[in-house]
Amino acid sequence: MRLYLICDNEDTALGMRLAGIEGTVTENKDEVHELFEKAAQDSDIGIILINQTLVSLCSDEISAFRKAHSLPLIIEIPDRHSDGTSNSIADYVSEAIGIKI
Repeated sequence: MRLYLICDNEDTALGMRLAGIEGTVTENKDEVHELFEKAAQDSDIGIILINQTLVSLCSDEISAFRKAHSLPLIIEIPDRHSDGTSNSIADYVSEAIGIKI
């Protein structure tokens, strides 16, 4: 399984490429939906990294996908435009089992 990045800036994309993670840069809401759908249907992709700014553009779609599917995992990554709050994996685990980690 591989990771795939959807982000809105070249700096993040470059950093992830240096770590061996391919991805796409976009700020277009329709393209975010299209890229997310394409990545979610690719059986080789196990984790989709998407920055918080873009998650806010398609939050309903991502929430529905998370509830209906266990893979790929959808991980929100902070970006320079975010306010510091996120729905991290720890938040989801805490909500699911009632234990703060």
